[in-house]
Amino acid sequence: MSFLGLNCKVEETLSYLKVYYGLKDKEIELCRLIYLGYSNKDIAKFLGVRHRNIEYKLCTLYKKLGCRNRFDLVAILNKKRQPVLPQHVQVIHKFVMKNKCKYTYVEIASLLNLKVRFVITIINYLNLRDLVKTERQNSESEVIRYVSKMLKVRYMHLKRFLNKYCITIDKLVYTVRKYKLFL
Repeated sequence: MSFLGLNCKVEETLSYLKVYYGLKDKEIELCRLIYLGYSNKDIAKFLGVRHRNIEYKLCTLYKKLGCRNRFDLVAILNKKRQPVLPQHVQVIHKFVMKNKCKYTYVEIASLLNLKVRFVITIINYLNLRDLVKTERQNSESEVIRYVSKMLKVRYMHLKRFLNKYCITIDKLVYTVRKYKLFL
């Protein structure tokens, strides 16, 4: 069952926008209300904020998605128009296209100062996997396998240790590079 009578296609688009464009819950709710045809004043009453505050939030939302007005926003929600890629996604795309098969996921993440998991997600989303060097690591499990081999510990022991102490792959790679163990 969808929120406020929206169809599944719009809800799917909203979840996509939340993940890839970093929209907050309030912005998602604002998108839903705009899609349903509410005016700025009605939205302000519904959310219990001032009219100007809604206008400011709309401007921020339009900038994030590359829209000019609410009609463009509704077109994006109906999947009739593609939103502009966020800046960090454009940077990853440009970097991968320029340096075809030169760097691994971890190296791209460290060069662009981004998280490894995020870089993997974006590259997979953009279908650019073939343009990334795949000699060493492609996924989290392969990063852990590589690190465990270099530290001469068992893969499962390292994986349990990372899970027990809530250490992410990014922290692991950062620590290894900081202390110049290898990589």
